[in-house]
Amino acid sequence: MNKWKEKRTLLVTAAARNVGSLGINWVAVGEELGETAKSCESAFWRAEQDENGQLGDDIRILRARIAGNTYIQMLPAFPGYTIDALKARAEVLAGAGNNAWLRDERVAFFDLEFYNFDADFGFLLSWSIKYLDGAIVHSVITRDEAINYDKLDRRLCEEFLEEIEDIDTLVGYYSTKTDVPYMLSRCLWWGLPFPTFGQKHHVDMFYKARKLLKTHRKSQAAVGAFLLKENTYKNHVNMEIWNRARLGEPAALGYVLDHNDRDVMDLEGIYKILLPYFSAKRNSL
Repeated sequence: MNKWKEKRTLLVTAAARNVGSLGINWVAVGEELGETAKSCESAFWRAEQDENGQLGDDIRILRARIAGNTYIQMLPAFPGYTIDALKARAEVLAGAGNNAWLRDERVAFFDLEFYNFDADFGFLLSWSIKYLDGAIVHSVITRDEAINYDKLDRRLCEEFLEEIEDIDTLVGYYSTKTDVPYMLSRCLWWGLPFPTFGQKHHVDMFYKARKLLKTHRKSQAAVGAFLLKENTYKNHVNMEIWNRARLGEPAALGYVLDHNDRDVMDLEGIYKILLPYFSAKRNSL
């Protein structure tokens, strides 16, 4: 108990940093604190009964958020707090209040191009990754791979996993619903080790743009055209070209890869403009 009495503030902030859609990743918390996952989890729930003041409130706020309670639902249990105060404290706990945690992260922007939106019927044509204020790295399928069922996009998946190994946070656009599950699906199909819960952080700029902007559409093309104006790199999707690319035609694949690169360049521009106006949570990839 004495050990945890001294470390409870570190325990609570570590727990807040490792909250995802499935709860707290206690393995990651344990690695961060040099303790076992079981002892961290046990000490956290015990601390709720022992602590008063700000630390006790922090534990209860975090627990309520994990349980899925809204700030309105939480309000009766926190006398003296307003909804805004609860929300602000929850953001501070997650280290997201001013996005300071991102300064210590290696951030990169990513985008996939694929044939067929369903990963059990389709496959990757290309992927692009642009490092923040840095270079673009990409990969594209070959004709031999595109027409060979035993090859297809396996190499692309392998190279993507290798490239993101040293990246801390990946930024995408509508990637929660498309790019992430698509890549996960293709990696699982090939039996490749996609990052597990808590290993990488993920920021989806679609949801930031949807919340912050009042534009006629929230697609990356519309948001990029609005924010970047003539500085946008975006070009158009031509389905004939994509259909030719799935058969491995070199000219079509070149167009698809160029489109892919332009997407991540635009995505970086959108991210830089909107970053001061949102709180980035440490969501897992």
